Amino acid sequence: MDDDGGFTTAGTSVIQWPCSGASNQHWTLAQLSGGGYAITNVHTGLLLTTASTSNGALVTQQANTGSALQQWTPAVSVTGTRTVSLQGQALEDPSASSTEGIQLDTSATTGAADQNWAFTQQPDGSYQLVNGSSGQCMDDNGGFTTVGTAVIQWPCTGGSNQHWTLALLANGSYAITNVHTGLLLTTASTGNGALVAQQPNTGSALQQWTVH
Repeated sequence: MDDDGGFTTAGTSVIQWPCSGASNQHWTLAQLSGGGYAITNVHTGLLLTTASTSNGALVTQQANTGSALQQWTPAVSVTGTRTVSLQGQALEDPSASSTEGIQLDTSATTGAADQNWAFTQQPDGSYQLVNGSSGQCMDDNGGFTTVGTAVIQWPCTGGSNQHWTLALLANGSYAITNVHTGLLLTTASTGNGALVAQQPNTGSALQQWTVH
């Protein structure tokens, strides 16, 4: 992705060009409060901007106006069985329990089946997460939308309270948000057995997950 001709004029086209390593082919990402990113050309200091939300809209560089047409969301594609962790603590089905409704927790990463989650992408781009030990889905307890509602395992129903979106953060981790509640997957601490619930986005490290 290239600043056409190395020009610094607002409105200069964004093109594709054989990679040269020059600064007009380098871009920075700055996370915005709404969760999207501003993408800025290193050479020009101008923002990646699309002309509209219509198909075929051309992309140029413009000064930062705060427009929604300058707010980009990187596509996230996660498939297969993964571990979801933060600071060495993995999201798990406690003690490999088969109990319906047990609250999930985080504990030291072991690689055991109860810390494995099968990600299946849904038509809306969100994910269903199924535990490798219990075969149950990660679930917003009871479909409640209250802050602090427990995150549990429950037989998979296909409901939106069992669907989660992943948003890539500037540090390479992910915010994981329940589709039904709009609240973030949050662990209580980095101690073993810390319970997992849903909270508003506070930017806390306890809401920043690594998926690997």
